[in-house]
Amino acid sequence: MTSNYIRNCFTSNQFFLEKLSYKKVLLLLFVICFLYILPIILANTFYIDDMNRTVEGYNWNRDGRFMSSNIMHLLSSQIEVVYSLFPYSTILSTFFLSLTGFVLTYSLGIKNKLYLITASLIVATCPFLLEILTYKFDCLPISLSILFAVLPFLLYQYKLRFFIASFLFLYLIFGLYQTTALSYAMVLCLFLIKDIWSLRYKHILINGSLALIAFVLAFFYYQYRLGQLGIEMVDTQRSEFIFSAPNFKELLIQRWEGYKMLLFSLIKSSFRYAFYIVCISSIVGITAFLIKQKFTKKIILQILGSVLLIAFVLLLSVSINLVVMEPRWSPRSLIGCAFVLLMCFYAVIQIPRKVGILSNIVFIPIIYYSFLISSQLGIFLKNQDEYSDFISSMIAPEVLKHKDLKLIIDGSIQYAPRNATVKNETMPVIYKLAPLYEHYEFYWGIIRMNKFGIMSNTYVFGEERTNVLSNKESFPTIQENKYYTLRIQPPYAVVTFH
Repeated sequence: MTSNYIRNCFTSNQFFLEKLSYKKVLLLLFVICFLYILPIILANTFYIDDMNRTVEGYNWNRDGRFMSSNIMHLLSSQIEVVYSLFPYSTILSTFFLSLTGFVLTYSLGIKNKLYLITASLIVATCPFLLEILTYKFDCLPISLSILFAVLPFLLYQYKLRFFIASFLFLYLIFGLYQTTALSYAMVLCLFLIKDIWSLRYKHILINGSLALIAFVLAFFYYQYRLGQLGIEMVDTQRSEFIFSAPNFKELLIQRWEGYKMLLFSLIKSSFRYAFYIVCISSIVGITAFLIKQKFTKKIILQILGSVLLIAFVLLLSVSINLVVMEPRWSPRSLIGCAFVLLMCFYAVIQIPRKVGILSNIVFIPIIYYSFLISSQLGIFLKNQDEYSDFISSMIAPEVLKHKDLKLIIDGSIQYAPRNATVKNETMPVIYKLAPLYEHYEFYWGIIRMNKFGIMSNTYVFGEERTNVLSNKESFPTIQENKYYTLRIQPPYAVVTFH
């Protein structure tokens, strides 16, 4: 009786959603996205790059992301500087992520509105994408690039239009946020899997080739535009590959370990139970789908082709960091995980209608946990920001007695005492989403401690830093407490965290 009651509740709710127009569905999504990102908006903290951009207003040309620069200059109505548009940019970015799931699911032919809402929230609330939404300046260009990765597939059935749209949107993606280009390839794989089971082999060959050609042409045109605009990328190692390195195997293993540490920061928490439910349900959905198929010789090839494409999607989800000289394993590098979760969702909805309630509730725990992460991250960021300001305010009176001291950080600032309940053992992903900036020679630590312009922004590194630290004991001790020791010997100020 209880199970019938629950089933009737979901059926009635689904019927209610089906009666809504697509405009109302999108409005509902907008409201849910706003509620999801509300803790980050209320925290109102600065990612360090945001802090620099707020002061200096510089764009992204140095990273080869001239489209990001153009869009933000346009929205800022300024050519000299860029503005963040916070909080509107944060709200819109969350909605754009939800639109990514909506458009992709709709393009695959899934019109059930409950499924469309679920798919939208899977992308919008993906924990690894939450880092993107904490960036006041960067969130809009990156979220737009993710949305652009799926828009060409609205025209997938029209070969020439699909090719043109792919070329244009891929060119925009390269200019917005290069890493997202792999998401286009992941989406293509999902469509090819659908074509395999629709027996459209000619379609696979033609559209697959068109997509590949569009990808290559867009990349070379992007490179041509970089040269034409006279843009030189500063961190070239971020775009150099390790394939020709003599220690290729060791570098690959290092990068794989970096990926695992980032991925397991989420999987090792209680999130894993929600993830296990999704994995098991995905297997059930795939099994149910295969049982319905007629067993022929062709089905073996179909299964093999699908397995290869799924494996390729999983490989792409690891991100380009796996094979570049300078990998940066921050949560936003795992954009592909959102599409992996979507792939699981498409498997789950294959569960027969008799137990169809499962497909409606399987992703509730994951989406709920994502809301929990957003809530705790907002609190965590605010607490850490206030704690960093507290340390800076204690140092300021002594530092301001001198002119433009060069700061050197020795050791690492503690996590804010008020963040004690969010432990690395219980919710480790928070520590990836909210890193400590005041940490040894980390450049951004200098920027963070100099938030109020009390010192020079000059970065002391290499031999100069080593020499200063080796002689720090001879510097006069100005302050000493349980948090830090401050030593000043102009032109240096050395803060040693305990």
